[in-house]
Amino acid sequence: MTPLELYYQKIQENTLVWDSCQEMAMQQFQQVYEGCLAAKKKRLFKKQKFCKGLYLWGEVGRGKTYLMDLFYKQLPIPKLRMHFHQFMQEIHIKLVQLQGHANPLYRIAEDFAHSAKIICLDEFLVLEIGDAMLLSQLLHALFQNNITLVTTANTPPNALYQNGLQRELFLPAIEQLKQYLTVFHLNSPHDYRLEQELEKNNFTNNLVLTMTLPHVEHLFTILTKGKTISYQPLSIHGRPISHKGYTDAIIWFEFTSICTIPRSQIDYLAIAKRFSIVLISHVIPITAYDDNRARLFIHLVDVFYDAGIKLILVSETKFDHFYLKGRFLFEFKRTKSRLISFKKEALRFIEEIIDDNTISPQ
Repeated sequence: MTPLELYYQKIQENTLVWDSCQEMAMQQFQQVYEGCLAAKKKRLFKKQKFCKGLYLWGEVGRGKTYLMDLFYKQLPIPKLRMHFHQFMQEIHIKLVQLQGHANPLYRIAEDFAHSAKIICLDEFLVLEIGDAMLLSQLLHALFQNNITLVTTANTPPNALYQNGLQRELFLPAIEQLKQYLTVFHLNSPHDYRLEQELEKNNFTNNLVLTMTLPHVEHLFTILTKGKTISYQPLSIHGRPISHKGYTDAIIWFEFTSICTIPRSQIDYLAIAKRFSIVLISHVIPITAYDDNRARLFIHLVDVFYDAGIKLILVSETKFDHFYLKGRFLFEFKRTKSRLISFKKEALRFIEEIIDDNTISPQ
C-alpha cells in the first residue's frame, strides 16, 4: 500500500477527516515515495540516482507530522526518522568524536548513507547559532551522498533562523533546501489540535496548573509514594542543576533553575532519557526581552513532548498570558499548542492518582 492509499484508507475508516489541503500534501509525499522507489531500482543497477525530497511547512495543528508518519510507515527502503533537535544533537556528538579528522561532516553523512537512503526530520527549526553554522556544510554532505531529506516545519525556508546571529552564513543552507527539496505549503484553515481542545472544553489561556506550594508538595509526595527521594546534587553534562528532589522516574524543578542559562536542549534530552515525569513549579510569564528563557522554554517543551514525558507545569498564581511579545513569538505558537496538550494530560493524570480533594488544580 502506498502512502496515498493509506491516507484514503484512514478517511474511509473515519479515523481521519478529509481535508483538501492535506490531500494535496499527501500527493507530494506520494511523489517522493515513487521517486525513492525509482532511485532504488537505479541503485540495483549501480546507477546512482538522487530522489528529490520534500519541505512541508504550515501553521501548527495542520497535521504535518501525522502525514509524514503515514509516508514514513509505507517506505520500503532503509530510512531514519528523528526530531530535528535530536538529529542536530547527534551531529554535535559525532563531531566531538571526529575531532582531528578531515571533513568530519562528510564522514558523518557517509555513515548515515550506509544505513538510510532517506531521512525524515520533524519540525525543522533553527534557533541556535551552533546549528546554523553547521547546516550549510551538513546539507551539502548529505545531498552529495544521495540522501533524500523530508522535513516538516512551521515556516518557509526563507524564514528559517530569521534575525539570527550571522544569518548570512546560514543563507546557503536555505538555498540548498530549496534546490534539493520541493517546498509545499500545507495551508489548511483548520487547527485540528486546537479544535479538539475546544470541543472538549479543555482550552484555556492559562497554560499551567494553578496550585499553592503546600499542594505542590503534597502532589510530589503522592507521585513519589513508596520511592526513595534523593536530594543529592544532580549533574547534567558536568553542570550542577538545582532541584527539589527526584526518584528513579520523577524529578521536581523550579522554573528559574530549569529554564536559565547555562541550560540547553542537550540538557533537556538527558533529563528526558532519565525521567518519565517532570514537575516544574513557580512558573512565571516570560517577558518580551527575555530571549534566552523563551528559547530555552521552547526547547524544553519540544524535547519533552517528543519524548513522551509527562510534564506538569505549576504556578501559585493564575496568569492569562505566558509570552505575549518577543523575538520567538512565532515559534511559541507551536509551544502554546503543546502546552495545551500537556495541561490536559496533567489534569487527567492527576485525577487518576489523587483521591484527596485537597488538591484541586485549575
